[in-house]
Amino acid sequence: MSKQDPRLLEEVGDLEYLTLVEIMANVKMAISLPESLFEQTEILASEMKLSRSGLVALALEEFIRRHANRQLLEQINEAYSDFPDSEEQAILGRMRHYHQQITEGEW
Repeated sequence: MSKQDPRLLEEVGDLEYLTLVEIMANVKMAISLPESLFEQTEILASEMKLSRSGLVALALEEFIRRHANRQLLEQINEAYSDFPDSEEQAILGRMRHYHQQITEGEW
């Protein structure tokens, strides 16, 4: 079961965000990082007053959100990438001609 408490205030750096936080079961995960990345993580987590786990969770959420947005953009671009075939071009030509005829005297 998840519970939401809209009164939780999250401080990130000098900024404060009012967030809805879902309280749910956490899963432990062991990961290996290059030492330099671990050190950067330690520094940033300290600066942001977050635990390492909190920082990693925040970073993963952002990465997943951006990945989903990239996928959506690729799908949109793919949907608009096909050009009209010859039949559609002929229809568009007739529509333009018809439009010119009906608007000719209006302007």
